[in-house]
Amino acid sequence: MPYRLAQDEGVVQGLRRIASEEIDSAIAHLRKEDEAARDKGIHEARKSIKKLRGLVRILMPGLGEAGSRENLRLRNTGRALSNLRDAAALIETVETLSEQHSADPAMEQLSVVRSALRRRLEQTVRGEDCRTIIGGAVASLKEVKRRMNRWQLAEGEFSVLAPGIERTYRRGRKALRKAEENPGAETLHTLRRRAKDHWYHVRLLEGAWKRDAGNREKRLEELQEWLGDDHNLTVLQEALESDPASFGGKRCVTAVLDLISRARRDVREPALQSAAELYSGTPKQHLRKSAECWENWRAGAKPAKASSGSHAKRRTSAA
Repeated sequence: MPYRLAQDEGVVQGLRRIASEEIDSAIAHLRKEDEAARDKGIHEARKSIKKLRGLVRILMPGLGEAGSRENLRLRNTGRALSNLRDAAALIETVETLSEQHSADPAMEQLSVVRSALRRRLEQTVRGEDCRTIIGGAVASLKEVKRRMNRWQLAEGEFSVLAPGIERTYRRGRKALRKAEENPGAETLHTLRRRAKDHWYHVRLLEGAWKRDAGNREKRLEELQEWLGDDHNLTVLQEALESDPASFGGKRCVTAVLDLISRARRDVREPALQSAAELYSGTPKQHLRKSAECWENWRAGAKPAKASSGSHAKRRTSAA
């Protein structure tokens, strides 16, 4: 089933079901034997792990220290897999740059960088280390599934979710303020993480939010794309700056770094504008709106419409 609560199931029951499904999905993707499918399998497994962390975070006020420990374990599992995934992600970032800036003078230098990254990918995903990391991740996820049934959760409806929803939204507003004051790689990456948690929580309650005129879930997904692009460009920049000799030398790297700088400007402006609109309400206002949508949905009634406001449209290219 999708990553969302069903209209007719209990909250705790539904969250346990979703967690179990995401764990099973991650393990199935990690067990793919075909090397050609390994990159995609790792990518899909990491997505499931991130969704699991989003679910744990909505429950953390109720789980207490157990929730913090579970979140940390899942973070470490995801990070172990990220070393296998990052090399492929960098190639995808370069290919996106090539598509969106095909007329740029730096295309020749970008091709050199792409070739170097492909050689690095071949070295990264081959051999016993890859199998060891994947095996460790599978074992870790199985342990999470066993512990999940022992999570101490109070029964209830929206009251189970409310503290986590408000906490996550509040942290997102704080991250936005810092990103607006200093829109650097670190503050934008923090905003991305906070907005991603908020996005997962809206997705869990998608049935309640789907008829809201603000179309919140789709707008948060769009925000994730912008902030994700910025993060991927930052990682690519850091890789080039750390070892120019492996990527065609200083002149080649300088040309690509200039392209990266321009591409980052193209995504940061709409990302910050969209985030400001999504976080325009106070945490209490957002919680009241969430509760209203939830109650109307569970009762089978159509939620009252809210003003959607304008929101930034993504610019897909800057030739």
